[in-house]
Amino acid sequence: MASDATTASTTERPADCPENLDLVEKLGKGSYGSVYKAVVRETGEVVAAKRIALPRQDEEGYKAVQREISVLQECKHPNVVRYHASHKLGDRFLWIVMEYCAGGSVSDLIRVTDAPLPEDLIRYVCQECLKGVQYLHGIHRIHRDIKCSNILLTSEGEVKLADFGVAAQLTSTMSKRNTFIGTPHWMAPEVIRESRYDGKVDIWALGISAIEMAEKYAPRWFVHPMRVLFMISKDPAPRLEDPQLWSAAFQDFVNRCLMKEARSRPRADQISEHDFFRGECDRKEQVADLVRENREALFALNAPIASGDGEGKRPSTSEGTFSWNGAAGRTENTEAGATSGSSGSVVFHGTVEEAEDYGGTFVRVE
Repeated sequence: MASDATTASTTERPADCPENLDLVEKLGKGSYGSVYKAVVRETGEVVAAKRIALPRQDEEGYKAVQREISVLQECKHPNVVRYHASHKLGDRFLWIVMEYCAGGSVSDLIRVTDAPLPEDLIRYVCQECLKGVQYLHGIHRIHRDIKCSNILLTSEGEVKLADFGVAAQLTSTMSKRNTFIGTPHWMAPEVIRESRYDGKVDIWALGISAIEMAEKYAPRWFVHPMRVLFMISKDPAPRLEDPQLWSAAFQDFVNRCLMKEARSRPRADQISEHDFFRGECDRKEQVADLVRENREALFALNAPIASGDGEGKRPSTSEGTFSWNGAAGRTENTEAGATSGSSGSVVFHGTVEEAEDYGGTFVRVE
């Protein structure tokens, strides 16, 4: 791999890039824009810089994102990616500067090894995620977008949650334009039903992510996202496909995370006491070894490995951005809950029942 100095000189620098950043390399592109590895000129610190395309003529949406960033800059926890700063030059793009995680995401690791994680590593990753989730819930924040591509790893094997808050706020802003971006596979049933929700949506998403680690893909990954929305709402909760491969404790942990009724689902502090986490869970060195062994392949992915964007491939019919031409639903966020499908990286307008009654049609818009 080229040195930072060489790469920096050949990486195309967008005109709106903040003056104090030297771009080292483009890591990839996610739902909202491009991600770069960068160096802060004044300090020499290596960071991840995300360039986000803002909706046109939406100053209110931009202000909401800025408010979210100010809150996130105050978040300090070893299992939560640190937000450093944001910059806006012109009206089209917002740059967010955050902690750089050289090990990529759990999703990247699964892709380059083409293998699920062993149970002891799943236990370690889930336990570390829950520490971050407990911290966020303790300061009255909901992550709203937990999935393996948003669980990042450092070269030392640390686990950090990324892409919370700002992604949800951007999704809320996009919802006003009757669009949604991304995939619904990690969404909790209460979000799709347009009920008020709380931090338990993060527990559901962690359960789905645990299956993703165990089976390489989230449940229903090869089903079209539109269909997945209906299945999450109507079908029984997903389970591990081959129980014989896993301990009873792991199966029970997944089942408890995926209780369809939110009131029956445990809180983060409760599920952290589950038998699945009994005994020694620390696998930091093993994760660091895996990252080291697969470093070249991780960089070759050309995926946004340091930012928390990007997922495994689905059939092409499932990709793209869609607009639903039907009755528009409401999207209102609060710190502790919301009244519509603003969780995760998807906004779904109208109710599932309306869609099933053919009250609208879904069309690809890009």
